[in-house]
Amino acid sequence: MHNVVFRNISGSISDGVITWSSFKSKVDFDKWNDQKMKSWYQVVEEGVSQERAIDLCSTPEATQAVVVSKMMEVGELLRQF
Repeated sequence: MHNVVFRNISGSISDGVITWSSFKSKVDFDKWNDQKMKSWYQVVEEGVSQERAIDLCSTPEATQAVVVSKMMEVGELLRQF
């Protein structure tokens, strides 16, 4: 498996959120990581262990990005009322 950790840079309410995904191989990741994906996700680290990926997704920065994203989501829902 080829584990890759990403930061969302899409400009959406998920901007800054750090997540990770597994690919069968680096070749499969490179096929997936086209220009469109590069405009949505910045690679933080790739080829990492599952433990390292989880650690990167659990940093204070990553946690703060999730909290801000959820707050923005709630704000969007409240504006609908």
